[in-house]
Amino acid sequence: MHSTQTTAGELVPVTPTALVVTQQAVSDQHLIDLWLHGRSRHTQRAYWRDAVRFLAAVEKPLHRITLGDLQQFAGQLVESGLEPTSVYRTMSAVKSLFAFGLRLGYLQFDVARPLRLPALREKLAERILDETDVLRMIALENMPRNKSLC
Repeated sequence: MHSTQTTAGELVPVTPTALVVTQQAVSDQHLIDLWLHGRSRHTQRAYWRDAVRFLAAVEKPLHRITLGDLQQFAGQLVESGLEPTSVYRTMSAVKSLFAFGLRLGYLQFDVARPLRLPALREKLAERILDETDVLRMIALENMPRNKSLC
């Protein structure tokens, strides 16, 4: 840490400007607006709903939220019957908001960083059709135009 001398001769510590983060947001809502800016309309709607749902559940401003609050909210989502992929997406959005708030200097800590997201089961194999099913679909197609695509 550097110091400078005042006109009275006392040494005063000076913080390097590279370490000073200028606060960019003035409220939770302002932070959310900045966080959503530039994202697709679909993403904005989904993330906005996630943020509103989260803040309504914890009933605290962002700077007072603890890791325990985040874990409790995640548990509430699971208990409400939300699909695991939806819980994952919602909690990813909340984690993103906290990381963004820290980067902008609005939050002092990213309390969401240590939050573990649930592992998702790979379902791609369940959605892939067998070759015989594909051939059956083609054979059952009534429109000749669609059969010629193969």
